[in-house]
Amino acid sequence: MKLAFITPRYGGEIASGAEHACRLIAEQLSLKHDVEVLTTAARDRRTWKNEYGEGADRIRGVLVRRFAVNQPHDVNAFRQHSDRILAAPRSRAEEMEWVRRLGPSAPGLVEHLKRQHHSYDALVFFSLIHWTTVHGMAVAPERSILFPCLRLSPVLRLALWRDVASSARAIGLISGAERKLLRGYLGVPAFREELVGVGVDPSHRQAYPRHQQDPADEPAADDETAMRADEEMLEYFDTYASADGDTALVLMGVKMMKVPEEPYLRQAGMLPDRERMVAYEAADVTIAPGADDPLALCVLESFAVGTPVLASARNDAAAEHCRRAGAGLYYGNREEFVEALKALMTRSKLREQLGDAGRQYVRQYYRWDAVLGRFERLVMLIRNRL
Repeated sequence: MKLAFITPRYGGEIASGAEHACRLIAEQLSLKHDVEVLTTAARDRRTWKNEYGEGADRIRGVLVRRFAVNQPHDVNAFRQHSDRILAAPRSRAEEMEWVRRLGPSAPGLVEHLKRQHHSYDALVFFSLIHWTTVHGMAVAPERSILFPCLRLSPVLRLALWRDVASSARAIGLISGAERKLLRGYLGVPAFREELVGVGVDPSHRQAYPRHQQDPADEPAADDETAMRADEEMLEYFDTYASADGDTALVLMGVKMMKVPEEPYLRQAGMLPDRERMVAYEAADVTIAPGADDPLALCVLESFAVGTPVLASARNDAAAEHCRRAGAGLYYGNREEFVEALKALMTRSKLREQLGDAGRQYVRQYYRWDAVLGRFERLVMLIRNRL
């Protein structure tokens, strides 16, 4: 099959959101199919500045075609515009203006689709709300698969989204939480959709004996918790640490805020794939505090290596994985956080039971062969019709 993946940004340094899901799926599919990525020359979604060169290149075996963005993004001006149109009834023209201001506007990408869409078996669009999807999918909706990558937001009030989503030949979902948003907020009826998800290859076919990694490769150690931080979680953890001074907290990911200097805090930063998986395996618990992470990949990666998760209840995708797998707990306030973490850190048998359930969940639903099988069923919906 020849597939085109269309996404606002693309690159190995993008480690979250729709663009990350796009890259992971594209890389796996490229091992057996002809995959191209059509994207912009922008790196930073706050500006959409053209930082990459235009034209074609290969990244991790995937052919990537980049097109220039023709207008910058002003975050403050865009927020003011959003506040204004979301506060009152709006016309379709005003909604399309919202899309134009969000961007990234890349006319060359749409022109390429107009010329070449017949050469692809399917066009796969990531992120419902961006310019690249709204204008790109209009070229050949009958060949289009949409991964909306929805998260709860006031912008879902725009009536435009129902029409765009309903025009796709098929819809792929990253999490079951998205299905609730499709029905409840967008009013898109159940049709030609598949809960595809993103796969996890935890160990490159190797085992990670818990807490026995080479210290040179392993930033975590006994009684440590790997996580992605936010201010609220750090406050909650401080309450927990005041009663338990032996537990350390390892912060993983891009530093987006000032982190207090505390003896129990360690910062690992962004880790390569293997080191990240080793860190999850070495931890007793992974804390997933983010409320805005529909991918919830850190949850699945932790499950894959047998580490239970403590997730924010505000993250529907993470909490759903914890419930379905029976492999984690979730919290809605400080007291629930402290009690849940205390239970996980003091009850080794509970951690073992949750860890075993997490491994089984990933093996059953999130092996890459299972994920790609679900994706290929979506493509068959298009190929059987054309």
